[in-house]
Amino acid sequence: MPWRLPTKEEWKFAASGGAKSQGYKYSGSNSIPDVAWYKDNSQNKAHDIAGKKANELGLYDMSGNYAELVIDELTDEYSPDGNYYGGSWQNQAYECTVTSFKEGETTGKITYQISEKNAVSCEAVTVRLVYTK
Repeated sequence: MPWRLPTKEEWKFAASGGAKSQGYKYSGSNSIPDVAWYKDNSQNKAHDIAGKKANELGLYDMSGNYAELVIDELTDEYSPDGNYYGGSWQNQAYECTVTSFKEGETTGKITYQISEKNAVSCEAVTVRLVYTK
């Protein structure tokens, strides 16, 4: 299949600006309000995509607005690793850096052997897809 979730390393590389990286703390700036909707400026809601400045690769919203799911390795191209990256409109600035991730939460037992795990709030999470030829 030509479309898949990015690996966590691909996501971090893209969020940090790739080969054009300026070494910013957030994706595209050291000043979070320039590039991200986060807890202090989001008015407690998500915003339209590309409402803030892009990073060095022209990618928007890799810090804040919506956190993103990734896969752990290329061998697992359909299953997210349960972590979400980049922070969302609900998160503090320190949770929206180019290396930030939060673990999905284990919310309870389905049976005595199976736990529901890696649950995330869908109102603050999205996916970014990678195209492979």
